[in-house]
Amino acid sequence: MPIANSESILIVDDEQLVAETLKEGLERQGHRCIIAGTGTEALRCLRSTTVALVLLDLGLPDMNGIEVMRAALRQGSDPDILIMTGQASAESAMEAVENSTVGYILKPIQLPRLAAIVRRVLERRRLAGENARLQFEMNQRLKETEAVLAISKASSSTLESQEALRRICRELTRLIGADTGAVYLHDSASNQLVPLAGYKVPPEFLPTLLATPLPLEEQGFHAAIWSQRRPVMSDDVGADPRFSHELFRRFKHQSGLVLPLIMDDKVAGAFYLVWWTERRRLSERELGLMESVAAQATGLLRNIRLFEQAERERRRLDVLYEVSRRLAAARDGKSVLARLVDEAMSLLGVEAAGIRLLEGDDLVVAARTLSAAPVMAAPRIKVGESLSGRVVATGEPVLVTNLPADETFHPEDRRGAREHGFQTFLGVPLRLHDKVIGELNVYTKRRREFAPDEISLLSALADQAALGIHKARLLADAQAREREATQLHEVTSLLASSLDADWILDQICARAVELLHCDAFGVHMPDPARGGLTLRREINLPAELKDNLVLKPGEGLVGRAIESRKPAWTRDCLSDPSLSYAHGVDDLIRRKSPRAYLAVPIIVRGEILGVLMSYFFEPHDFSENEIRLLGTLADHAGIAIDNARHYEQERQISQMKSDFVGFVTHQLRTPLAGIKWMLELASQEAGLPAEAASYVQDAQAAAERLIGLVNDLLDIGRLERGKLSIAPQPVALGALTQSVLEETRVLVEGKGHRLDMTAAAEGPVVAADSQLLRQVVLNLVSNAIKYTPDGGKIEIEMGQADGLGRWQIRDSGLGVPREAQGRLFEKFYRADNVTSMETEGTGLGLYLVRLIMEQLGGRVWCESVEGEGATFAFTLPLHAEMS
Repeated sequence: MPIANSESILIVDDEQLVAETLKEGLERQGHRCIIAGTGTEALRCLRSTTVALVLLDLGLPDMNGIEVMRAALRQGSDPDILIMTGQASAESAMEAVENSTVGYILKPIQLPRLAAIVRRVLERRRLAGENARLQFEMNQRLKETEAVLAISKASSSTLESQEALRRICRELTRLIGADTGAVYLHDSASNQLVPLAGYKVPPEFLPTLLATPLPLEEQGFHAAIWSQRRPVMSDDVGADPRFSHELFRRFKHQSGLVLPLIMDDKVAGAFYLVWWTERRRLSERELGLMESVAAQATGLLRNIRLFEQAERERRRLDVLYEVSRRLAAARDGKSVLARLVDEAMSLLGVEAAGIRLLEGDDLVVAARTLSAAPVMAAPRIKVGESLSGRVVATGEPVLVTNLPADETFHPEDRRGAREHGFQTFLGVPLRLHDKVIGELNVYTKRRREFAPDEISLLSALADQAALGIHKARLLADAQAREREATQLHEVTSLLASSLDADWILDQICARAVELLHCDAFGVHMPDPARGGLTLRREINLPAELKDNLVLKPGEGLVGRAIESRKPAWTRDCLSDPSLSYAHGVDDLIRRKSPRAYLAVPIIVRGEILGVLMSYFFEPHDFSENEIRLLGTLADHAGIAIDNARHYEQERQISQMKSDFVGFVTHQLRTPLAGIKWMLELASQEAGLPAEAASYVQDAQAAAERLIGLVNDLLDIGRLERGKLSIAPQPVALGALTQSVLEETRVLVEGKGHRLDMTAAAEGPVVAADSQLLRQVVLNLVSNAIKYTPDGGKIEIEMGQADGLGRWQIRDSGLGVPREAQGRLFEKFYRADNVTSMETEGTGLGLYLVRLIMEQLGGRVWCESVEGEGATFAFTLPLHAEMS
């Protein structure tokens, strides 16, 4: 392997031919060779030329080869030495070994062997040099790593920006070997590098250094830092035009390095490293190392800023949480707003605060501290006017630091600012669902530039204010809705408690005034006799209006509501040209009618029954809530009026039916008695053929059933009209039941039923009419016998509890379908499963039982599962002596 271009092989031999031969042979191998004939010449070559290998002959004319070797070592030369000799001796060989020569060969020299030895020596030398270089680089890297580790440790040991950057500046100064270091941060507002900390700054320079920012745009290194994002280095600062600021002239130093801190592609600051007297230049590797350290410092700076931002955010959230907690404790809008202005004043350390809220196109004072009265003297201002109006119009914060001189400030408020010394105004919008609903403002008595964080805090407080206001409004609305719902429920319950139409209308008028807070109320309904709509019922309206007002279809607001079938209203009937009346009606309206009214039609199943009218004596703007409430009331009123109307119709029809049935039964009673008497005579006739006797017997049974039906109808009629006289007396249920069972024994035995009765000796003693109660028991026992299949079981039980006597009968018959149980005690009703097996029956028996029990003050009911029999039971009050 040839040697490096900068190194040579020195051949020291006084035999010129031998030296030339060796040189020629080695140069053919690619080596560069130099010949020296004497020891003196060899030492001179070693001093002036870099020699890798010396081929040294021991026998030289001026000195021994061993002496040349020793002299070379003394003068600091470090080539490898190969001894060549034609006179070998043990002493010279030992000398060569002791002086660390690389070989010892005898002449005559064979070139191939020499070439091989030279290759091995040079390769070993190359490897030794490479190892030395790698060791040096490793030591350098170790040194740099230790420095970077120290910087990293300094960076991670604190999150206080000034102290962290001071520590990095110290380690950076040590790493690069500078004399002094300083760190600057960029101030975007002034575009200057502001000194933050220094390391090993001479004490006499420190006050000036820390008080002198560097205006970047005036410096020659501005473009290099901002456009190239690269360090700026000079080894002659005094003569370098890039370092033109007087600070660099005042503190004379030889070399300087500006190392920028790049964060988010922007210069966030810089380190400045100083060499006072050394003319220092940095290699690209060193500059790269510096940039790496600067990147680490930038990461630290970013983390510190994020931490500081997080801390500010945490403190802001703590404050807002506390404000939110306090606002949550407030239950009404006024107390919420009062708390908000107090919190705003406290949080920002200002002298006054207030809130204006939107009402239509105006901003009105909703809350203010007592100290804000002079600068919020105008109770209402238009949107866009003054400073508060500008906040709402633009939806952005507004900051003014010279209130007395600001001509856009409301004159009255500006006068107050001048008189009481207020200088600064800051207002932020109150937003709710992306809509500005007002503004929150603060005032100070000194000129104050609010920081972005402070404006952000006030905006966050404004958001809390908007939520608090919204919550208070929702709470107020919810309370109002709750009251309205309660009142509507009461109205509905009240209307459902009666079927008297006039009473219902009176209640609607009274409750509507209370619900709508109106001055008067009326119900217009069709009056066929008077040919139009009249006031059927009213409250707080003039008598003349009630007695004389008749509205034709389409006339006035009532007519409009009927024609449109929708609510209609007027703010002021006297100034509403859309309202038209007949001549006489128009005069009456102008003289006697209230000014504002709302009309809502009463519509049931498409039919208009009338119109509800809410009146105010003065002009009034009706809200959506008022319209909604009256519409709801109209719906409930319509149902109640319709029910009353149908009830009256049903009552009349029912009365007609009862009158007809009563008339027919009275007319049938006399002829039926005659028929029964003649059939009895016929049955007693002697010599009557058997077949004819059978016919007479069937006719007698039919007549008995018909007479029973007539009697039931007459009893029902008297019970329904309340004409049946009742004489309550003590009745022993056991004895009465026993007598009924004696009467029906033939029927029970005929069908093979098993009948059991469980009761005390006489059973409970109840207060009842004995004849009517006997009729109830007879009907229930007869039904059980009739609808229980032959051989069935019937059980009767009696007892008493809680002041009531209880009687029940349980059979094993057909049972009652679930869907029929609700109608079982209705007039003429029979369950489907009964009619399919038993054609006889009127459906009056259980109806009569129910009427009798109601008259006696008792209750009757049925419990059944179809196919498993039925249980009929009733209760009656115990007689006073028993209870």
